[in-house]
Amino acid sequence: MIDDLPPIPDPKDPSAHMARAAALIERGRAAEALLYLDRAQGLGLDRGIWSADPEVCEPRPEEAECRTLRGAALLALDQVDAAMEQIEKALACDAGNKRALSNRALVHRKRGNLDAAIIDLARALGSDPDYAHARYLRAECYMERNEPARAEADLETVLKLDPLAEPAGALWARARRQQGKTEDPSAITPPEDAIARLMRGVARAQRGDFEGAIGEYSAALTRMPGLAQACLYRGLARLHLGALDDAIADFDRHVRASPRDPEGFLLRARSFARAGRSEPAIADYMELLRLTPSSAPWAQQARAALMDLGVLAPESSRDGGFP
Repeated sequence: MIDDLPPIPDPKDPSAHMARAAALIERGRAAEALLYLDRAQGLGLDRGIWSADPEVCEPRPEEAECRTLRGAALLALDQVDAAMEQIEKALACDAGNKRALSNRALVHRKRGNLDAAIIDLARALGSDPDYAHARYLRAECYMERNEPARAEADLETVLKLDPLAEPAGALWARARRQQGKTEDPSAITPPEDAIARLMRGVARAQRGDFEGAIGEYSAALTRMPGLAQACLYRGLARLHLGALDDAIADFDRHVRASPRDPEGFLLRARSFARAGRSEPAIADYMELLRLTPSSAPWAQQARAALMDLGVLAPESSRDGGFP
């Protein structure tokens, strides 16, 4: 066991090792992450789901994700050339991988090629307009090119997706300051009609009218596609109606927009579990435990669910630890 990280649910699953590597990279432990990525790659080759020839150009999204993570780890270790090699191989497997494109943009930026960085970030946003990480990176590039108005536009989108994104808020204020504008965060507010439809949806859901609530949440999202709370609430309404695939899709959007909100992981995990998909349910419960203090109610619910799924022993719920 590594520190506070839970055991890997299935040691023979490449994606489980990739998830562990991603958690280690986020904790600043890139060298350890590379060890797990080696295991993921070996398992993928053994299963025949990855190619031994990295130059073969065919869609292989899981291999692309592994190579993207390896590139991110190497970037964290300041091994820029080795990182670029892995990123290019990732894009050979999946040309539209938004994380690989964003990582390649980071390399371009390190090398002083802001134009190439911005092009890659535009491609990443073409596949996912709500990808806040790419928007923030592009805003940084625009600021370096002394284009604060363009940076401000990207940062406003980031802050609508996640109003608590502190680095984006600070950079947004600097971009506004350079243009002689107010730095008042109230300048970034959702359209009133979107919020009104959101609140109508909440009222309908409280009355048990989940179909009507879904209509209101959908209207709110039409007016403001980045309104993460509307995705969460619509997913919950769909979960009440048993529309599990649609609920999971909504929770996916919410998690992308608000990756630090544990409620999205909790509700998506429950949806996966109800759909009989235990592996992604376990992964979401594990992520929730990483995001929340052990005493928080959501963490207690996640541990109880993991015990039901046979991942945690009952005694772990009493001492807050993992077996």
